[in-house]
Amino acid sequence: LQAEDGIRDGVDCMFDVRDVPNPPRMLRRTHTGRSARLMKELAKVPQIEVIATHIHDHLVRIGAQKDPATSSSKRMCLVASIGCECGVHRSVAIAELVARELRSQHKLRVTVSHRDLHRHVLGGAGGGVHNARGRRGHLGPREARSGSGDSN
Repeated sequence: LQAEDGIRDGVDCMFDVRDVPNPPRMLRRTHTGRSARLMKELAKVPQIEVIATHIHDHLVRIGAQKDPATSSSKRMCLVASIGCECGVHRSVAIAELVARELRSQHKLRVTVSHRDLHRHVLGGAGGGVHNARGRRGHLGPREARSGSGDSN
């Protein structure tokens, strides 16, 4: 897990979760990271809890360092990006897990936005995950050049 702070405009920190093993292929074909079934499968991966806790703790630390007095609304806004290959399974599930923990443990208002989730449609048996252009698997070179990670 890599954590980088202040990498892109508007993003306070980025997390790369490509090290996390993908869920089983058949499950990936029909479920996104928002699916309870896929989240349950990912929960079996020993490092998921460690990674989610690391991201949670890192965000809490950064949040404690931010000064809400510098904001015109007097509210603190922290933007984190969690990325994997396609932004459909691992990063989505981890972002949802971290958001749930931040809400429950710290009573924070957390908004989660999955940048690339809308670009993919899920097929039924044999359908698989396709990008918006109807191709299976990874995005093409043009989409990759435009920065197709998952920002959560």
